[in-house]
Amino acid sequence: MNMQIIPNLYSTLPKNSIINKSNISLNKKDKRNFFNYFYYVYEAPVITAPGYENRITSNINENIHMYRLLEAKDICNKLATDYEAMLYIHTASFFQPLSHRWYKIYLHTFSQYHDVNQILSNYPMEKMKEHELDHLQNLKSWIHKRQSEYIKDILKK
Repeated sequence: MNMQIIPNLYSTLPKNSIINKSNISLNKKDKRNFFNYFYYVYEAPVITAPGYENRITSNINENIHMYRLLEAKDICNKLATDYEAMLYIHTASFFQPLSHRWYKIYLHTFSQYHDVNQILSNYPMEKMKEHELDHLQNLKSWIHKRQSEYIKDILKK
């Protein structure tokens, strides 16, 4: 695409348009946050249970990028996405059976991305309790912290 076209797009918009050059100015902190957000979306590692990193396929990686973009509010709140929490719990279940609590948390996250009613038609899903939601939030926070530490180490180099 010819870069000369981009400034001309602004000139075709009405003067009272929502999008104009004066509305797009960002200060240094906003620019840094914008860069950090997109760097996180595409470069933060997928955190799995130790030894199960090879279970993450390219399709799953693409989904992670998409859900990170869609769930931007979580990233701004320093939380990993529910999809990443689901993947971590999934890989953790390979070496240790899930407790009832973590099973419910896993089903809760799984049901956001897959049709659980079709898969588990004979087993009604239980509603998550407040303390279970707290466990999910803690897991998402822990995953985000590990991802952020990895990114900080990369950016130091």
